[in-house]
Amino acid sequence: MKMRLLTSLAGLTLSVLLPATISAEPLQLSASLESSQVVPDPPAEDPPVDSDAAGEAVMVVEPSTGDFQLTINIVGLAKDDITAVGLHLAPEEENGPLVYKLNPDQFAGDANLLVGHFEDTVLGKDLGHLLAGNIYIKVDTDTTIYPDGEIRGQLMLDIQVGNQLLNFSCRGMINPGNGKAGILIGGFVIDEPGETVLMRCIGDGLTKWGLKSLKDTALYVYDVDGNLIAQNDNWKENGQEFTILASGFAPDRDSDAALVFDFPAGAFTVHADSNKGAGIALVDMYGISAKSVAGIIDAAANGGETAEFTILNQALKDTGLDLTLAGPGPFTLFAPTDAAFGELTAGTLEALTDEELADILRYHIVAANLYSNHLENGPLTTIQGSDLTIDVTDGIKVNDADVIEADLGATNGVVHVIDKVLMPPPPPSP
Repeated sequence: MKMRLLTSLAGLTLSVLLPATISAEPLQLSASLESSQVVPDPPAEDPPVDSDAAGEAVMVVEPSTGDFQLTINIVGLAKDDITAVGLHLAPEEENGPLVYKLNPDQFAGDANLLVGHFEDTVLGKDLGHLLAGNIYIKVDTDTTIYPDGEIRGQLMLDIQVGNQLLNFSCRGMINPGNGKAGILIGGFVIDEPGETVLMRCIGDGLTKWGLKSLKDTALYVYDVDGNLIAQNDNWKENGQEFTILASGFAPDRDSDAALVFDFPAGAFTVHADSNKGAGIALVDMYGISAKSVAGIIDAAANGGETAEFTILNQALKDTGLDLTLAGPGPFTLFAPTDAAFGELTAGTLEALTDEELADILRYHIVAANLYSNHLENGPLTTIQGSDLTIDVTDGIKVNDADVIEADLGATNGVVHVIDKVLMPPPPPSP
């Protein structure tokens, strides 16, 4: 996708064409592991495989060396159930030889969520087959029941979008009191739909640079017919606070404006304005690329003066669950804010062992991709093993916590922001 931008201010026009970017990053492949993909051999002798187990896998490969990192998440199997797991050479609906054996001991967890991390440097000779979609993952268990494997998934290259908006910005004096003739108007064209863009209008945030800044900025976005399609005054008051925080580009001042919008194809204009006199403002735009669940939390936690989820982010790293939430998923994370952790009794977190902390964090994670429209009244089983209680009668409640912002979409699931830390029930008495 290409985005063309045209920005004008007081008769001065700046036109910018943002070209396609060429990425030298490693390649990413993914696979869904299901029993339905297992191929009986020979077909006439074995009945179709029927298993409730399932999994997701993500592989990152360095093309120049063949180095790879592979994460496999499985639900419905315990670690002791797995007798073998490996990469095999064959296209879909065919069986092929083992080309790389993975160690089942690398898996950790239980039947609620089993996670395995693997890495090595031996894929060079099979890289062509891998990129052609001719490598599959097979998980073997009891061969008397599943002689050809219990679940299988074909590794397929994830399509990378090369054309993207990286950043566009301009700065100028805005004088809204001059009959609105002094507002900043920027125009841009979306050639293809599906671009998620963060727009900001920074005024008060410029004071640290010694500039006479515009106070209490506002943004208005119009389509080609002049219809107002999005607007914001103070960025924390538009219901997108945590979405903006997760972008990593949240404004430093609450009075500045920002919004995130999924644009269809077409031509649009953005107006920067204020009701509080003249001043200098910066208008900028960022193409927002999707992140993993762990990436959303980490980006918000490293947002400078407006950082959020700093306690949750550190806890995930301390317990290694950040690696799980960066894996293939799917995951739904109910993410407590820093303020939520602050409501705990002093010393609570410090008194926990690493395993106790991990147990609490797992109670916030569900091994499914559950946006708000998929949440229903009733129990919801976490990867910790205990159930959450969901109530969508009036808003969304998770146990006694309120969801204060829902549906932060991730590449491997979704994040819902909550205002309390969830504590798992005590284990049953022996």
